[in-house]
Amino acid sequence: MKYSVLLAAKKLGYTPQYIRLLVQRGLLEATKEPVVPESAVLRSMITEEELERFMKEAPHRNRRGDGRNKYIMYATDTEFKESLRVLKAGGRTTRAVAELIKPANPRKPHNENS
Repeated sequence: MKYSVLLAAKKLGYTPQYIRLLVQRGLLEATKEPVVPESAVLRSMITEEELERFMKEAPHRNRRGDGRNKYIMYATDTEFKESLRVLKAGGRTTRAVAELIKPANPRKPHNENS
């Protein structure tokens, strides 16, 4: 089976832009094929074997081994300590922890009239 850049990105968990960059740098092999027969418009296609090879040999795996996402938290000392206390207590979701932290640049409420 061959994958388009978009499908390869979904399968690997990366963005299409990153997949194109890997192809451009030669880290991921792709062939150019017409979008439709006899078309001058070409798209990159990547084989399933190539995707498997890349995932095994990729030196820069961006995923954690336990499958969790990486998060960066910007918080004051007080907010961080309170978040840590809540997490250690257990039973709270990341959303509950996020609500403890005041956003540095709060979003303005959406005005439906404008």
